[in-house]
Amino acid sequence: MSQTEQYVCFADEKSIALKQDLVADDYSFAHSCDHCRIFTINRAPSSYGSKFIIKVSKTTNEIHELAIAGCFWWKLFNDRIEFYTNPTVAKQTFTWYDFGPSTSVISEGTAIIEMEWSMQSPIKMFAYLNVNDKRSYAEFIALTQPDANNYPGSHALGSPINTNPGSDKSIQLIRSWIKSCSVHHSCGISNLPPSRPTILLAVGNNRLHLVDNAGQPNVRYAALSYCWGEGTQRTLLKSNNKKQLFDDIPFEHLDTTIQEAVNITREVGFQYLWVDALCITQDDEGEKSREIVKMHQIYRDATLTLIPSRVVNVKESFLSTRDVAGSATPQFTFEFPYLVDDNAAPGRTVILLLCDYIESKREPWFERAWTLQEGILSKRRLQFGPEQTTWVCHHGIMQHRDSDGWVPIRDSIITGLGDDKLFNRASQIIEGSESNNGTYPYPKTAQYTWDQIVINYSGRNTRYQADRLPAISSIARKFANAINDTYVCGLWKSRLYRDLLWSKVHPYQTSENPSHVNPSWSWAACEGVIKPFQKDMSKDVDFEVLSHVVQPTTDGDIYCVVESASLRVRGLIAPMPKDILNDKRANLVGIFGLDPTSKPDICRPKFGDFTQADRSYLIRRTECELAEERRHIEELSNALVCTEISIDDHKLIPGYGDDDDDNRTITDSTTLMCQGSKPRPEALELSLFVVGHTKTLKGQVKGPSGLLVAKKQHGVYFRVGRFNMWDIWGRDRSRWIEHDDWYSDEYRSRLLYLWGGEQSVREITLV
Repeated sequence: MSQTEQYVCFADEKSIALKQDLVADDYSFAHSCDHCRIFTINRAPSSYGSKFIIKVSKTTNEIHELAIAGCFWWKLFNDRIEFYTNPTVAKQTFTWYDFGPSTSVISEGTAIIEMEWSMQSPIKMFAYLNVNDKRSYAEFIALTQPDANNYPGSHALGSPINTNPGSDKSIQLIRSWIKSCSVHHSCGISNLPPSRPTILLAVGNNRLHLVDNAGQPNVRYAALSYCWGEGTQRTLLKSNNKKQLFDDIPFEHLDTTIQEAVNITREVGFQYLWVDALCITQDDEGEKSREIVKMHQIYRDATLTLIPSRVVNVKESFLSTRDVAGSATPQFTFEFPYLVDDNAAPGRTVILLLCDYIESKREPWFERAWTLQEGILSKRRLQFGPEQTTWVCHHGIMQHRDSDGWVPIRDSIITGLGDDKLFNRASQIIEGSESNNGTYPYPKTAQYTWDQIVINYSGRNTRYQADRLPAISSIARKFANAINDTYVCGLWKSRLYRDLLWSKVHPYQTSENPSHVNPSWSWAACEGVIKPFQKDMSKDVDFEVLSHVVQPTTDGDIYCVVESASLRVRGLIAPMPKDILNDKRANLVGIFGLDPTSKPDICRPKFGDFTQADRSYLIRRTECELAEERRHIEELSNALVCTEISIDDHKLIPGYGDDDDDNRTITDSTTLMCQGSKPRPEALELSLFVVGHTKTLKGQVKGPSGLLVAKKQHGVYFRVGRFNMWDIWGRDRSRWIEHDDWYSDEYRSRLLYLWGGEQSVREITLV
């Protein structure tokens, strides 16, 4: 783990005392009875990695009786035993994880219940059930940490939830985090920023108003990163009210999220707040474009960024009360005694909550496309989630992180933690490049991180599909410097042979207003989660990017909206045989007819799955039966049976249909439709354009990979999908199996033969 990924908590006695006062300690709803309190929890051994186990033996009949008596704890085990006893009974709503055989029926016998507590996971406990050598376990979390010296200051420890994130004591805790950074953390939190936004919202006194910063000295300010939600905001900066808002903004005219952000900004000691709706003129497209270019500076130079991640729209309160952990499922929350220093009398209690019932829905902020770069670029994040308020400062040698209570033990518990790790890694790369004269010393790490950013970002929602490139432009600018490469519509020039082979993973739409986005070969033109090509691959010797042209819509900014873009490339290209579209050996015709909710990759049958008639068809020919001019087409069809093809599902296909209708609407997400909604895949002149070759684990070349393209006009093509031929020999592979070195003269000859020879190496333009 790198230094900037390590967590440091500067909790002192005062902040720990604050959190102890803040977190909810009323767990009267938790189950605790004489039947289950026999599992008294002792202090774990002090040596690292040590475990202690509480073991209780009961017969299956005894467990059944305890469950009938009303003890929910024993009911968990009884339900599991009943499941094994009667396999036809459906599983209960909770989840257990099974080990060992599960086919035989459990007979009456002794069930051994074990509870395991480990110093490696001080807030995690496992409860094991062992009957007749059948072992299952359930995972619990201790909401109350027995160690009072650490509770709840350490990142590794769990604690209950602060149910009132807007209280005075909650504000005191936030102030203590800011003070800890200024006193103990070499992050420059007290320094003035190197720049300031064009407009700021002055909140330092009772009068709210906008200030123009032209010619003014730099000041410390907070920025707001939030979800707008449906509809419009009550107050927006526009050309016709600019003079009024610079004079005065009535507090009651703001939406709830903005009001609370103003209050938090004031109470933690800042006089200025940046809010996009109030600090960018919303009906001035020129100004909006200029401010988008500055977005990386606005969030980078903010002293802190406020993130109300729990609310879905600006009209909601992010300071509203939270539910006590486990209150939604009290039947799966259990209270047990805890023996302090092996005393006979129990000391504190430990609340155990079954893990499967504490997972939250993904917070709305993590679903919005624009917030990804806002989170990555911010030096410090004050985040208000459904279970906790979190402080993260990664602008220092060590990351400073703390929360007001609940701390997860695994990524899936508090949603967005996986995103948070990505934020930290990306921030490390950006800061590392800035401190290293513009480049990052580990380019492969930076490129891998960019790929992870694309995966994360492409699954987020945008109001307009045209925002796909602008909403990630600030990160792209930073990474262009970090990896010292040229940005080309979401891809990188030095590795276009790999970046062009992205594919869509999930088919769901991510924008409210889908529209055609240029160019077709950019992942930004396709809705849904995008997976960059990550297989081991070598570039084809004939593939070359000769030139690229990007025409942005405004001010020459290649990172934002693109009016048009094209690649001039050279490589092997061959028409897809018409016969293969109706070939019963392959489901290639399915590329135009799959269920839009199904997995986009085509499922092709294996040779062993063919019927006898199909096998007869496959072997029913000899070389003398085919004319030489048809032979390579037949062979290509055979190879295409062993090909994975992914379709991009563009909603608008440029150049499809009549010449006077350049943007024919596709009414089905996986079906190319002509006028009258009649499927006509033959209307497209499809071709296979080779980009590279995938390899086996041993480094042997397996088969060509490339783009499925459709002809727009002479020499001009647009991307329809991607193909990966995993066996170039097709059904005749046995004839070539003796060649250990697949990337040999035979392989090259085979490739050229299938694609029609050297004359198939041509220059084309991709748009």
